[in-house]
Amino acid sequence: MPTTAEVQASITAVVKVVNDMFTYSSGDFTTESTALKGTYQDDYEFIADIQSALDGTRDTLSSTISTVSAIIEPLISEYARLADTATAPDKASWAQTGFDEIWARLYRFAADQTTPLTVESRAFTWTEPTHYLANASTITDGRAMVQLYRDSYNYDIETATAEDIEGRCVIDVNRGASVQQETFELSGEAAPLDNTVQGGSGLITSITGLSCSDSTAFISNPSFTSYTGTKTSVDGVSGWTMVDDPAVFTNVNIDTTTTYRTFAGEGDEPASLKFIGDDGVKQVWADTNLSFDAATPYYVHVAHWHPVGTVGTIKLTWGGVSVTTTLNTSNDGQWNLTRIGASEATQKNCWLRQFDINDAEIKIEVTGVDPTSSAEYVLVDDVTIGPMTQYGGAQWYALVGGSTPFLDGDYLGGSASATAPWGAVTGGTSGINQRWFAELFGAYLPSTTGTPVWAEPT
Repeated sequence: MPTTAEVQASITAVVKVVNDMFTYSSGDFTTESTALKGTYQDDYEFIADIQSALDGTRDTLSSTISTVSAIIEPLISEYARLADTATAPDKASWAQTGFDEIWARLYRFAADQTTPLTVESRAFTWTEPTHYLANASTITDGRAMVQLYRDSYNYDIETATAEDIEGRCVIDVNRGASVQQETFELSGEAAPLDNTVQGGSGLITSITGLSCSDSTAFISNPSFTSYTGTKTSVDGVSGWTMVDDPAVFTNVNIDTTTTYRTFAGEGDEPASLKFIGDDGVKQVWADTNLSFDAATPYYVHVAHWHPVGTVGTIKLTWGGVSVTTTLNTSNDGQWNLTRIGASEATQKNCWLRQFDINDAEIKIEVTGVDPTSSAEYVLVDDVTIGPMTQYGGAQWYALVGGSTPFLDGDYLGGSASATAPWGAVTGGTSGINQRWFAELFGAYLPSTTGTPVWAEPT
C-alpha cells in the first residue's frame, strides 16, 4: 500500500505538468502567437486557414490543461486506500464513494493530524468594502457587507478568484423589498476567454439583507416587542427567560423610545429591552427544534446602546461560542453591534462545527449596571440571525442594514466613486498545488504561509 508521501509526490508531479503548460500558454504562447499575427501580409491568400489553425492550436492547449484533472482524480482516490491515524470514528481505510466525498475526507484527515497536513497558501488578501450612498456619501450608521473567508477549522477558503467586485443595491423597499431586506448585486470581473489565460470569476450573485425577519426561523421575539406587564414592570418577555432567575424580570424594562431598527412584521410599536441591573436573557435551542446546515456559516449579532456613565460588558453566547464587548466612553451614546466571528481569528465560530453543543442556547448577559442609578442602563435590540450567502464557491457574505435601510443605487466601493469597484480579493499567485486544486476541482486543503508539509513542485 502506498504511503501518503508517495501519493502526494505523484499528485505534485502532475500539478507541475499542468502549471508548466499554463505558464507557457499564458506567457510565451500568447506573446508568440500575437507576434505571429503581426507577420500576416494583406495579400496572404490563405490567411483565414492560418488563423483557424492557430485558434485550433489554442483550443487544444486549453482543453489539455482542463483534462489534467482526469490524471489527478484517481491519485486522489489512492488516499481512500490509506489506513490513517485520524480521530475516531474515522480510523479505517476510506470508503471510495466518489471524488467529492474522498476530498472532504482528505480535508478532515489533513486538518485533524497532530501536525496538520498543509499545502502552501495562495496568500490571498481579503479587503472589506467601504459603503457609500448613491450620492457618494460614506455610510456611517452600521450598514455593512460582512465578509467571511475562513472555514470551520479556521483555514482560509482558497478557492477564491483574485478580482475586484462591484456591489450595488438593486431592489429597495420602494421596489418591493421588505424593510431591511434589500437586495444587492455582486459582480466580479470578466471570466477568461479559455484555460490558457487568467481572468476574473465572471460571477453575478444576488444577496438579500438579513434582519429579525430571518431570526424568527431560529428564535422567537428577536426584537423584544412582545412582553407582558407594563414597560416599567415587566412580568415576562415572550420566548425569553432571565439568566439569574428565569421568571423574575425585575432587572429589565421595555423601552419604545430608543430602538435600533425595525423589520417586516415587528408591529406598530418597536421596542428594545432595557437592562437596569446586571442580568441576562436566554432562549434554549431545543425549544425551537432548530436544524442547521453544517456547510453554511451563520451570521449572529445583537445591537446595544448605553449612556455616558455606564461602564461594563455585554456578552453574547451562541451555543458553544461567545463574544464580549466592553461598554465604556469609547462607545457610549450610540448603537453598537456585538457579533459572533467578528475578527479573522474567530470567523470559524460562525460554523456549526464550532458552536454545536448539547443543551445549546442563545444568551445575552449584561454586567456593570448600577441598579440604584437611573442614569446607568443598557438597551438591547435586534437579535439578528441568518445564513450567509456564498460568492461562487469561495468566500461568504452577510448584508446587514443599519438604523436606516439601504436604497437603490447605494454601493460598495474602494473610493467614493460609482466607477471604483471594491478590491475584494488580491494575491493568490503563490501555492502551486493549492492553485490547481482550486482551478481544476474547486477544492482546497489546509494551508500555511510558512513551510508546508506537502511540498510544492520544484
